Amino acid sequence: MDSPANHLESLGLVGLALNWLPYKLPGWLAGWLTTTLDEPASYKLMAGLMLFPLFWAAETAAAWRLGGIAAAIATLAIAPLTGYVALYTGDLPTAEGRNPASGTGLRRS
Repeated sequence: MDSPANHLESLGLVGLALNWLPYKLPGWLAGWLTTTLDEPASYKLMAGLMLFPLFWAAETAAAWRLGGIAAAIATLAIAPLTGYVALYTGDLPTAEGRNPASGTGLRRS
């Protein structure tokens, strides 16, 4: 079926491809650098603030090289937006009424 949920899932897959690594790296770095219990959040925040724009810039540069200026502009526009869609669709309840990732049927607000 051609439902809005299917379109969101498709955009979410694009967001997953463009944003998975900069989403995961801050957690890995925080785990590696942390020496006390109060440090991980700071490391994750600082790494995320640096890594997401760097990855989006690299993806935009690759798109420009491979597809020209139009591809670069499109990539720069869709990378952050589809990343949000990936987070949103990952929080949607399944047909059984619960989110397998969180174990509940509730979405975060």
